[in-house]
Formats: sequence, structure tokens, C-alpha cells
Amino acid sequence: VHLFLIVLILGFLTGPRVISAIQKLSGEEVSSPQSAQVVSSVTAEHPETEPAPLYTEDPYKGLETKAKSIYVWDINAHKKLYGVNEYTALPLASLTKMMMAVVAKELIPEGGQVTIRPIDLLEDGDTGLLVGEKWAFDELLKFTLVASSNDGASALASVAGATLSRSTTTSAVESKKLFIAKMNEKAHDIGLTSTRFYNESGLDLASLTSGAHGSARDMAMLFGSV
Repeated sequence: VHLFLIVLILGFLTGPRVISAIQKLSGEEVSSPQSAQVVSSVTAEHPETEPAPLYTEDPYKGLETKAKSIYVWDINAHKKLYGVNEYTALPLASLTKMMMAVVAKELIPEGGQVTIRPIDLLEDGDTGLLVGEKWAFDELLKFTLVASSNDGASALASVAGATLSRSTTTSAVESKKLFIAKMNEKAHDIGLTSTRFYNESGLDLASLTSGAHGSARDMAMLFGSV
């Protein structure tokens, strides 16, 4: 301790040469601050503790479900994580409106307006729309998706489908046919191999005929594309 205090005092008074000389006389080797930093850095970069082993157990092992079809898709890694009958085509019901929304946004310009017509209210399910109402496209689209409005889907499909016609006198029925064809074209383009749309809302055409069918895998691809 005394030697250390003497070295410290002389260091301030006479500089590093005296410190070096005293170190030699005492037979001690003191590392420089730079050496200490290097040792500290190497120790930090190469810790003695071994890294924890990677988790390899299947997280879905033993999972019990009642669903007819399941598909878990990692959007970021672009890989399948889990699936059960994922390619089986099943009725889509109101999931159909997701594709309706995707195609309508591509066809109706921003700031567009949609007028509710009598034909739109013929669909089953009354969500409160009235003939003659004028809606901003974005607002009607939000309402249709939140309320799962068949009437709103019909209005959007007929207005969007009219943009595909080369005639200015295309009926609402014909406009919707053009729109549904565009929905199926879009499904093909993004690789929905088990999906087919027959109307814009997913409403059943008959007791045993759905308005659209598709697989769990296809729906994962659809949601991943929007």
C-alpha cells in the first residue's frame, strides 16, 4: 500500500519515467490502461458461458382442434407453420367480402362516390341502407366490412364493375358479373388455387350452393396480400 501511494504521488510530480523505474525495482509488472481495455474487450466478446441451445420442439405438437381446416402461415418468413386439410375447399361465407374489398379498391378511384340503388337492397340481410343514399366509397367500404353488409357489397360491386364495361348503359346485373369475374381473375393472379367466387358477398346461392368456396391456405394468402 505504501509503495502504491509513493508511486501515485511521484507519478503526478515527476511523470511516467519515475513510475516505470520504481516498477522495475520492485519487480512488478503493471498493465497499461490500454492493455486493460484490450483484455476487458476480449473477455466481453468471448464469455465463458455457453449459449443456450436452440428451441427445436414442435410448438404445435399435441394441439387439439375441432376446425375442419387450419393453416398457419408466417408472413415475414414466407413459410408454413402448421396445417390441417389446408387445401380443402369450403364455403367462404362473408370472407368473400375481403376479396370484394381488394378488387373494389383497385377499380373505384379515391374520393369516388357510391349511390345505393333498389337492386342493392334485394340481398338478404338489412343493415339499414336506403335507396338514393350517396356514400363516399371509403366510408361505404368500411361500413360493409364492419357490418358484413350484403347490400353494401352489392352497391360496391355494381359501381366498381361498371368501370370494367365499355358501354355506358351496362345494367347493375351485368356490372356485377364483370366485377365477380375480376374477383376470380385476382384470385388466380395471387395463387388462390382452390378458390372460386360466384357473387360479391358470399351469400349462399341456394341451400346447398355457396356464394364462394376456398381453402384455409388460400385465405391466408389473400390476407397476406393486403
